[in-house]
Amino acid sequence: MWAAEASGASVRWWRLDPAQPCGDPPSLASLAALVGPRTRLVALTHVSNILGSIFDVAAATDVVRARSPKAHVAVDGVAYVPHKAPDVQAIGCDW
Repeated sequence: MWAAEASGASVRWWRLDPAQPCGDPPSLASLAALVGPRTRLVALTHVSNILGSIFDVAAATDVVRARSPKAHVAVDGVAYVPHKAPDVQAIGCDW
């Protein structure tokens, strides 16, 4: 069990759609379906070094903010930063 679940939180996964071409990021509509008014944290990666995808983190952050204004967005940029400096203000994430 995840520590978050052990504390009473629910954990949801934004999964790839097997019908999409390999390398395509999950859809923003599927993210919107996971985020509700009680959502407090969304964590996602900026780049998948497995799929070679660069996610539109700014658009994902907009989806999260529209569905849950109290939610925080944490972005894992470790695979993105060696190639380009992220503009954190433009992305709109919290961390």
